[in-house]
Amino acid sequence: MNRKPEHKKSKIKKVDPLSKRIFLAEGIAAVREYLKYKPEIITDVFADTKNHDKAVALLKEFGVAKTVLPMSEDGRHAPIEASIELAPVDEYQLFADIEGKENDLIVAVDHITDPRNLGAIMRTAAFFGVKHVIAPSKRQVLLTQASVATAQGAFAVTDLVCVTNLVRSLRELQQKGYWVLGADMDGEAFQGVIGEYQKQIIVLGNEESGMSRLVSDACDRTISIESGSNNLESLNVSVAAGILINAFSPKCLT
Repeated sequence: MNRKPEHKKSKIKKVDPLSKRIFLAEGIAAVREYLKYKPEIITDVFADTKNHDKAVALLKEFGVAKTVLPMSEDGRHAPIEASIELAPVDEYQLFADIEGKENDLIVAVDHITDPRNLGAIMRTAAFFGVKHVIAPSKRQVLLTQASVATAQGAFAVTDLVCVTNLVRSLRELQQKGYWVLGADMDGEAFQGVIGEYQKQIIVLGNEESGMSRLVSDACDRTISIESGSNNLESLNVSVAAGILINAFSPKCLT
């Protein structure tokens, strides 16, 4: 009797979202940010022939003792690049970082799927001095080469906080005095909320469906950005993040 061949189930190796991985910081501006704020995570620096001396000078400027390596010729590259060993932090690190803060702004993302949106949100957060962006570990884009490239050095100054349960983390932060403001098209105009709280969390939802019901229920208030016309109903999530972070950060950061 002929037996059908057995098909073994392929084992999919689960990657720990908090594990360190190597990414590429592309361009002199991004490399400068990592040299300035997190030189310890830089593993190698590369430059093409024309920019070798510039890369050497950049390392000398920040007192980083590394040899500038020649750029590989296997595709398009920025004139200067650096490989960086990067990982998110966990909520315990977040709680340690915010201990004793009287004024603070945190950003949370609820199942963002486009790595470029995450990178753009990180860049905006870093620009305005926000130190933490919280993201759930599942069904959410985290660190990818695309998000790191779009962030252009933002991961050097702003931590991506990876949590198992976003709702639980928001509840715990509420117990620590934070007010959770969820971005929603049906929320109240954000201008009326500015300045009411000293410690705040802005929550941004999925590109298509917005915040999940459980996350929305965890919010103290929902806020919206009113359109100046009847042409479009909503903004790209990273653009909305820029408007809201810009509006709230000067009022609460010290």
